[in-house]
Amino acid sequence: MNKNKINKLNKLKIDWDKFNSNPDNKSVRIRDAANKLNVTEAELLSTKINKSVYYLKISDYNNFFNKLLKVDKIMLLIRSNFVVHEKIIDTKSVIFDKNKIIDKENKYPILNFDLKSFQHVFFEKKIHQNKNLLSFQFFDYEGNSIIKTYLKGKDEKLFNKIANEYCVDYNYELQDVSKAKHFKFECEFIKNDNLKLIEKIKRFDQFMLRDILESASKGKFPIQLHALGNYANQYHFGKVKNIMDFGPWINVIDKKFNIHAMEKNISQIFIIKNQFNGNEQYAVEFYDQLDNFVLYAEAIAGYENEFNKVIKKGLSK
Repeated sequence: MNKNKINKLNKLKIDWDKFNSNPDNKSVRIRDAANKLNVTEAELLSTKINKSVYYLKISDYNNFFNKLLKVDKIMLLIRSNFVVHEKIIDTKSVIFDKNKIIDKENKYPILNFDLKSFQHVFFEKKIHQNKNLLSFQFFDYEGNSIIKTYLKGKDEKLFNKIANEYCVDYNYELQDVSKAKHFKFECEFIKNDNLKLIEKIKRFDQFMLRDILESASKGKFPIQLHALGNYANQYHFGKVKNIMDFGPWINVIDKKFNIHAMEKNISQIFIIKNQFNGNEQYAVEFYDQLDNFVLYAEAIAGYENEFNKVIKKGLSK
């Protein structure tokens, strides 16, 4: 075994323990901790292997996800630096098709990802609020998070069984990370081919997201919210209800949908003005401080007037 890899892992364990021993870091999330320690989230997870974390090898992801969707209820999570998007799904209501999880009833996508990007996969089992919290976590070649799936139902036995099928000995893969070149991943939206682009308006309005969420909650009308992550996009089509602030984050905390956005880091937006059958329709693209496209909002068919009213109000400011 390569002693350099062992030494690298042991040093990271020491640094990680030291970081966690500092009371000021008590509430720091693992992703943010990884940035502070100049490593990736997957590298930090590798320090827990054989304790609460296990390394997996999956040769057929289609087979894996078909097994996973036999678990009764799961949460799907993707994130970028400033947006976290979480969907809880009853698996009987969805289908898996190649690289998508799709709602059976309305055919809307719930999650879209690129299987080619998966390189490192972990199973984690830890205690959270006095309960077992089980998850599968998928990372790219460099160790950056793509998607996470958490058990939210009662099928703990099946979830563990799936993990056991794929567990392998860890060979310090994250201590010899391949700096593979990132390839382009296109976000797929629900598009109406009959829409005619009229105008694309650039604005610096970090409160537009708040306006949309609070108006949709108060008016009880559904909206689309698409989050763009690392090789993955996740979608919400429906209502938002409980809008809350926690520190710099604006949050939707609903039974089956959560979104967390660091409002101050929304640096600019583009308001897309379209026309369909002589009527105006709007959509909004949100960008972070690094000019990454991180979130997309649009009306759901039948509720365009309600959504348009919010956007026009924002344009009039």
